[in-house]
Amino acid sequence: MRTVQDIAVALIKTGLMVAGVLYAVEVLVNCLSFGEHRRPQFDSSRRIRSVWRLSVWAGVAAAHLVMRMSRPLINMLSEASADVGEWAVTHRHAHVTTRGR
Repeated sequence: MRTVQDIAVALIKTGLMVAGVLYAVEVLVNCLSFGEHRRPQFDSSRRIRSVWRLSVWAGVAAAHLVMRMSRPLINMLSEASADVGEWAVTHRHAHVTTRGR
């Protein structure tokens, strides 16, 4: 009986992972195809489809928000990396010249 329960739990976990991957692919395709300006379409006779479209639209909006917020962070990290690289080169050069004397 325990193995049947373990198999059922494994199947449920696998199904949830597959659904998550399908959702992520749907969001990515919509994000690349339509951008963030497309609004979800609602149809009162197809409520489940409308909820799916709304959730995909929310995922696209969240992806665009993360991309928009990450650009300043990436720029700041890039500048900091350049500063660290410059510091390392100058200190290495100073270390080599004092060692050579």
